Amino acid sequence: MLVINNDDVMSLLDMADCIKVQEASFLGLDDGSSSHRPRIDMYVPCERQDGYWRWGTMEGATSVPGPYFAIRMKSDVITWTTDDSSGLQREDKYCVSPGTYCGLIMVFSTRDGKPLA
Repeated sequence: MLVINNDDVMSLLDMADCIKVQEASFLGLDDGSSSHRPRIDMYVPCERQDGYWRWGTMEGATSVPGPYFAIRMKSDVITWTTDDSSGLQREDKYCVSPGTYCGLIMVFSTRDGKPLA
């Protein structure tokens, strides 16, 4: 299994290739070679009176390209602030401290179940 960080992603993945794979996966929703579950967020009270801890996941699988299954998981503390001039509400999120985030993607082979990344 490969564990990579943001710097690794920048050096390993080409945006044109990412878009091509994403497009093939979306087309697979039409012919049945891909499937997905929409994002689900769970909100849990936390120590902040003005916020919540949020766990979010989404999954997808495709056989072309592939066969792969991926799950994205994220952990955030979220708060909402209101802009005084416009009255619009903004969601602020972080993990551990403001400006840091936690998102994990696990990739598996659907051929044999092997964790890939």
